[in-house]
Amino acid sequence: MCGIFNTGFAEFDENLAIVDLKQIQKLNYWENGEVGSYELFLNDFNNLDEDVEKVQELLGYNYRILPVNETYENIFSWLEMVDVNGIIIISLMLMVAGVNMITALFILILERANMIGLVKSMGMSNVSVRKVFFFVSLRLLWRGLLIGNVIGIGAVLLQYFFHLVKLDSNTYYVEYVPVIFNVVYVLLLNAGIILSCMLMMFFPTLILTRITPIKTLRFD
Repeated sequence: MCGIFNTGFAEFDENLAIVDLKQIQKLNYWENGEVGSYELFLNDFNNLDEDVEKVQELLGYNYRILPVNETYENIFSWLEMVDVNGIIIISLMLMVAGVNMITALFILILERANMIGLVKSMGMSNVSVRKVFFFVSLRLLWRGLLIGNVIGIGAVLLQYFFHLVKLDSNTYYVEYVPVIFNVVYVLLLNAGIILSCMLMMFFPTLILTRITPIKTLRFD
């Protein structure tokens, strides 16, 4: 049986071939049972360094152990760069979302300045007025999250099943943009956005304490 495999990683595909062990032993004049190396799979990649030390102690120093992050250092460096880019992108998205919410809340407050002065003159406290605008902003936030989740999750699913966005495997090691859909990650991202925007929306409501009935009603 023979065939051509394509992992999407040019560094593997151009340098590795999968053949029968007996052929390798015959080419290298090895005895039965002799091999060039063994490959061990770990249950938890986070414990790689600790497991390497344990295996090294078991085998002794007559054998050399190479962890995968040293064998394919270029690939792991690229993955670390991708992780950093992801953190930067998410941070920028949170900042943009927060600025948009602050701007929208400021506009709502300025448009309702006369109404704020009126309800304050009728005895409504600053805390109550702030709660009203805070809940209005939350409603806008939930609406934006709903639309954003539908578009974002839809785009991820399209890429996952149809691989619409292609990449140059010689540069990016893969032929298309890999995506993963994890419900936990989606919930954590939404929770982070909600928490960040709520904190950012708190400060614009402080301007309500400076709006007095005398100024707004006289301006009207």
